Amino acid sequence: MKQMAALRGVLTDEEQDLICPIRYLHNPLQSSAPYLYQTHLSFPSTYLNFRNLNDPTFSTFSTLEGSIPYCSSIPAAYESKYWRESIEAARTFVHLLATDKDMADIEIRDGLTLRKIAQHELRPGFKHRCMRATAYMYPFCVEPRKLEILAVLMVMQFLFDEDKCEGADEKQVPVLVADFLRRLEDPAVTVNKSRTALQAYLDSIISDIHGGGGETGNGGAEVYLEMRKTFTYLRPRAPITSIGDYLEFRRENVSAGFVFAGIKFSLASNVDIHQPLLERFMTWAADHLAITNDLYSYAKEMRAFRNGTCPDLINIVAILEKLLSLPNQSSALEITYALLLQREQWMFEELKKFEASGCLDEGTWMFLRGVWACLSGNTLYSMTCERYGGEAARIAENRDFVPPVNGPPDMGKRP
Repeated sequence: MKQMAALRGVLTDEEQDLICPIRYLHNPLQSSAPYLYQTHLSFPSTYLNFRNLNDPTFSTFSTLEGSIPYCSSIPAAYESKYWRESIEAARTFVHLLATDKDMADIEIRDGLTLRKIAQHELRPGFKHRCMRATAYMYPFCVEPRKLEILAVLMVMQFLFDEDKCEGADEKQVPVLVADFLRRLEDPAVTVNKSRTALQAYLDSIISDIHGGGGETGNGGAEVYLEMRKTFTYLRPRAPITSIGDYLEFRRENVSAGFVFAGIKFSLASNVDIHQPLLERFMTWAADHLAITNDLYSYAKEMRAFRNGTCPDLINIVAILEKLLSLPNQSSALEITYALLLQREQWMFEELKKFEASGCLDEGTWMFLRGVWACLSGNTLYSMTCERYGGEAARIAENRDFVPPVNGPPDMGKRP
């Protein structure tokens, strides 16, 4: 495969042949702020050599070595080498959704149906949209089937989270997944109810979620519980009067609980991810997921808000601009990035405390390593997907990445 000059320093030529092709690099910032720089916050080296971290099941991106618009201080991101399987599983689900007459013709609003959203998602360039997220966010997944399951669940959430769906009445959205959740909750439904091809496919997913116990870990049960919560946090339940209010809402809205349960599931782990020692770290990790999503998606969401396709703008950039009386969007984007770097520093300091105290077992360290990789993977996904940057972010295969004229030349790294 022809090597991408824009990825020089980030991946070796050999690794470029192994990854899901990258054709988009989205720079979310509008200016370069000298007070923002990346500090190479590597996961504690003592715990890098646990099982599964040295075998060849993932590719490594040296994210701070090139000139890519990567807004994080975590110096490595990864992609599972099962990425083809995960994308194909997601594509199969979307295809069945686009062709199933019994379930897909549910009007969301103004004649727009779930079927139409699925059909639109199947347009050329499938692997450059939301389907690529799973392999980045769960790179240490121990087997292809687990990654396939997570890919289907994630694409389901992405489709229902599209700005078109966000315009639906909050009571409508759970109806879109009611059948799936009933089948997830009661395995008897899969036997007693007539089965379409889509239902049969989802039944196979559900069976393997429930079958994820014993030696393969107990993460399937937590994935199930968190999946049920996914569609219940579409709008803030009260006015947002502080950044704390907003982040409390977004931790749920961004489905952080599902993401963390997915990490546990992907590692075939039995770790208690809710143990009190991890509470602060996991809260900041949830903030990181939300802030990263808001930072990279802001331009897309602002366009949708201005043209009337999205009824409101629920994004930390807009919240910061309003609450802090900032002079412009550029300043708000900078402060958003600063909050992201702050959370990373807090989490890193917490990891060093854990390391010094020796208070965590190997299983917990493996999980935290998965969380750290998930956060950098979410950043990598947000940067490389067509969903946020659109065609303006497309790069030529034989050219270096060139930031937009209003973007920073070095993403604010320390001189």
